Amino acid sequence: PSDKYLTHMGQPAARINGKIWMLHNLGVATNVDPNPDQVTSALHGDYYQWGRSVSVAKGTDNRANSNWIRNNPAPNAWNIGSEEAPIKTSLDPCPEGYRVPTKTEFYQLIDDVILSNKGSFVQSNSNFTSAKILKSRRNQNVQLTFPAQGFFNVAGTDFNNYAPTSIGFRGSFGFYKTSTAVGEDLWVM
Repeated sequence: PSDKYLTHMGQPAARINGKIWMLHNLGVATNVDPNPDQVTSALHGDYYQWGRSVSVAKGTDNRANSNWIRNNPAPNAWNIGSEEAPIKTSLDPCPEGYRVPTKTEFYQLIDDVILSNKGSFVQSNSNFTSAKILKSRRNQNVQLTFPAQGFFNVAGTDFNNYAPTSIGFRGSFGFYKTSTAVGEDLWVM
């Protein structure tokens, strides 16, 4: 496959090993440089609770908003198909022509790129400069920038009644969700 930049379904995108990936996180203006020399808060997209279609915070927020739901969605909330043949659901927050990738697809992407870090990778609620850089092995001019946004810590007495507390690990880890069932988190070191 030819790895290159393209516009797909009206979105700036990159094709890596035949798969098309949006260049911007949801909530980021598509006129923002997706691969800047220095990562800033402008590249940090919205936060989504796994299995939900509505944003629970903006990329610079330190607390979740009132869209947080205290119980877990169904394990197939974003994918009613399988890992091998995913089918997007109405709860998937991605625009038309895109969907949250499966764990299998994400690991395939990791195999198809050269990983590097940009920024300090120091944990801080105000560190918006860290990101994972994923450069295509076939065409190193094609890259994806995944900000190290962190995630919302949660508290509660049981798994079906929890609430967000504060942002955790912003700027220090590459932590990304897939459409695979909750609890299947991906850490990209």
